Amino acid sequence: MPRRGRPESFAGAVGNGFSLDVTADRTVVQAGERIELTLTLRGDGNIDTAGLPSLSADGSLSPTSFGLPSGSPGGILQEDGSKVFTAKVRVLDANATEIPAIAYSWFDTEAGAYQTTRSRPIALSVKSGGNVVTAADAIGGVPTPETPTETPVVGAATPNVTLTGRSFTLTGADLSLAADARVRAPRATFGGVPMRATLYAAPLALLALAWLARRRATIDPERLARRKAIDRARQEIDAAARAGQRNGAESIAAALRRVVAALPESRSEEIDTFVAECETLVYAPDASADAPLEARWSARARELVDAIERNAS
Repeated sequence: MPRRGRPESFAGAVGNGFSLDVTADRTVVQAGERIELTLTLRGDGNIDTAGLPSLSADGSLSPTSFGLPSGSPGGILQEDGSKVFTAKVRVLDANATEIPAIAYSWFDTEAGAYQTTRSRPIALSVKSGGNVVTAADAIGGVPTPETPTETPVVGAATPNVTLTGRSFTLTGADLSLAADARVRAPRATFGGVPMRATLYAAPLALLALAWLARRRATIDPERLARRKAIDRARQEIDAAARAGQRNGAESIAAALRRVVAALPESRSEEIDTFVAECETLVYAPDASADAPLEARWSARARELVDAIERNAS
């Protein structure tokens, strides 16, 4: 091949009508995360021996914005005559808005000159920092332990009960009636029978409340967090069904990510694929913020959440 005029993006392809299609396994990432690119080469020529040039060739991917692989990955011939390459790039620039078009050049035997084509750019959303969803977030915020606040219940014959956070402490409480509150002759002592009944019932009621509080405290917090995460996902999916295409798809993807973060064992290829489809809809050029989201999106999301709930129980 002639050296004069040889583009940087030439990698040995000879023939005519070459094209390069590029897809990404994800389009919403955190700065520093990797994206796997699938590059499909088609054309009439030596596809079997054609290679892949550097992804930065002829102004394609900037090394300051993307961490590029070293060397050229080998391609795999397909039954339809195309050749598929895969390469992983790392997003370095938090302000990046797209994966730029990638150049590919070949020597055209009919024109006797080098020709260059470029792939279509891919819209990209990069976030500078991640939000880790914890069990506390899934519950809705569990209050941190505070210094016990003692609130004595006023009353001459009421036990010295301390209310601490969500639990009741009866240690050291005197549950006996005062000497002057003992049953005497049938007269209106301390307000009569109603008052005496109250004095007997109050300690029993406090004991019952203490038992209930202790029972709540023994509930597995992880199980409660899972329950809250699933309920929250359902609420967000129902709300997304009433939103437009773009906002609804984005809300569904976020809801599924949060429930998977709260239940890591529920993650599956089926969920990842559906989330990727939602993200594709969000950044599709023809996506509308006003047009209603098709019912199939929210219905599919509910099926996945139902499956997660069944597997978690």
